[in-house]
Amino acid sequence: MPFVPSAPATEHGRKGDSWAVLFNSSAWQAMAESAAGSAALADADLAAARQRFEAARARYEAAGQPYWTDRAGRLAALVPA
Repeated sequence: MPFVPSAPATEHGRKGDSWAVLFNSSAWQAMAESAAGSAALADADLAAARQRFEAARARYEAAGQPYWTDRAGRLAALVPA
């Protein structure tokens, strides 16, 4: 069962991808990955959600953002297997 309504989360994820393309930076790409992870979670696609949150963690780490690196890693760990 989805945690939030799927349509708004999917739209949020799509917009995040658009912004990541405009601003070619690890931080923007990390935010887009995190938004896509939230959208996947809303769609109950747990494997995709976990993968996107892990990708966000790696991009935040590359951007030198320890708080957001930790947060994205914790989100990935909270997604049920």
